[in-house]
Amino acid sequence: MEKFTLSKLNDTKTNILVIAPPAIQSKIVVRGVFIHGKCIRFSDSAKNLGILIDSTLSFEAQIKKLIKECFAFIKDLYSILIYLTMDHLKTLICSYIFQRIDYCNALYYGLNEALITRLQLVQNAAARILKKKFNLPSLDHVFHQMHWLKVKESSIDKILVISHKCMAGCAPQTLNNMFQLSRGDRRCLVKETRVQNVFGERAFSHLGPKLWNLLPQTIRAEPDVEKFKKSLKTYLMLHSQTFIERSKLR
Repeated sequence: MEKFTLSKLNDTKTNILVIAPPAIQSKIVVRGVFIHGKCIRFSDSAKNLGILIDSTLSFEAQIKKLIKECFAFIKDLYSILIYLTMDHLKTLICSYIFQRIDYCNALYYGLNEALITRLQLVQNAAARILKKKFNLPSLDHVFHQMHWLKVKESSIDKILVISHKCMAGCAPQTLNNMFQLSRGDRRCLVKETRVQNVFGERAFSHLGPKLWNLLPQTIRAEPDVEKFKKSLKTYLMLHSQTFIERSKLR
């Protein structure tokens, strides 16, 4: 079995990454692994499905790369701004900037606040284009008029949509198993797992049930996924700050 597994590895495309809290990274001493007679060194980061994953799950390299690409696109938008209508501009911003920020953004929940702030600056810069061109009163007005969620809200939204699919049994079985209704509970509350470290707090097995239980019962009880998404987005646009503060107390 071991020979079969190794034979399927491409040593020229293989990266080995050890993920652990920074406090114990220095205690892990593994210089490399030999595959087909070649030494595969350990990497500080590796790309998976387009996301740069680093050894401490800080996602700093991923977010810096994302910020650089988005600001370059925003600079290009200014050069053709006079030719764009509001619909054209909204489509370009959503399809390039917001789509990139939203991709796998469930991973960004609980990251360093400075990184999230820098990512929010990208959204603000995109919204400022609309504000400037169409003389809108404020950035908040732009976000509400365009029905855009900010970085933290969007991350929470993604986690809760996945949670809803788990509750409906539509997610992969591994995720479905993480959601178990509390015994005798008719309010759609689920059991929350206890964790001992920061990595555990960011794990979906803990975070999904935790955020799900903080939602109003009327939203949790909605069986239709599209209606759930609409209600959830409206709720987060109106009450995101309160929701985030409550999540910190749990």
